[in-house]
Amino acid sequence: MVNGELNDKKVVDRIKKIKSINSKKVGFYPSPANDMISWFKNIQEKFLIEPYIKFSSPDAFVNQVHYKQGEKDIFFIANYNTGKPYSGKIRFSIKNKAAYVWNPENGDKYILDLLTDQQYDLNLGAGESKLIVFEKANKGNRITIPKTTQAYQIKERWNLQLQHINGEKSNIESINLVDFKNNQIVKSFAGTISYKTSVQVNNFKDYNYLDLGEIYGVSELMVNDVSLGVKWYGQHRYNLQNALRKGRNEIRITVTSGVGNYTKSLKENKVAQRWTATQELQSIGIMGPVTLL
Repeated sequence: MVNGELNDKKVVDRIKKIKSINSKKVGFYPSPANDMISWFKNIQEKFLIEPYIKFSSPDAFVNQVHYKQGEKDIFFIANYNTGKPYSGKIRFSIKNKAAYVWNPENGDKYILDLLTDQQYDLNLGAGESKLIVFEKANKGNRITIPKTTQAYQIKERWNLQLQHINGEKSNIESINLVDFKNNQIVKSFAGTISYKTSVQVNNFKDYNYLDLGEIYGVSELMVNDVSLGVKWYGQHRYNLQNALRKGRNEIRITVTSGVGNYTKSLKENKVAQRWTATQELQSIGIMGPVTLL
């Protein structure tokens, strides 16, 4: 290395100069051990770093990034945990702007009503993300918050139609919601599962959403033969869009599973066995509870 010692000295001298200019904002800090969250929190406090967003309950699986585009402040918040939801309060440092939730899938945009001191109750399903944008405008629709106090849990039994990827078809009549991996008959299933039931609803105007609860797979919902979309990540909570009616309502949920369990069951296939040798059986289907909100 050419002039290594001299250049090292220049770096050290420059850092010392920067520290002397603002000792409260610049300094040395030990490297992290195991608890990265506490380590960075202490750095923020020591060097008076005011973040754009604060989490009351930080989680290693919940991350956020902040962007600016013109006068807009854009936050992308994601829960990378595919098996566990996240709930906690967050506080934004953005002032004098309105907050919106943007849906990048369909372009919908809703006003986000923050609590006092720019706080927000953040709820993310497993693998879910939110795009929150602050801007000067303050007009638009507001999100209809589900009223959990009047939630109605669907306890009717379900009829299932199974379409296996190997071409086999079968029906299971009148069962409760279970995890397929715990059932010896269907633990190696791969394909689509159609769940059907009907439910009596008299006060249908009280409900705006259908929440599928715990679910593993890609879901599609139909209520009274009206398609209400597809969910493949996060909370499988559907806007009922006036599909519910007074009286008897037909509900059909189609779940498309992964193929891991079926691959693992192919004992004569050496390639399949090699790829799944260390893989545990994966959960499949709807565990619920399925709830009207």
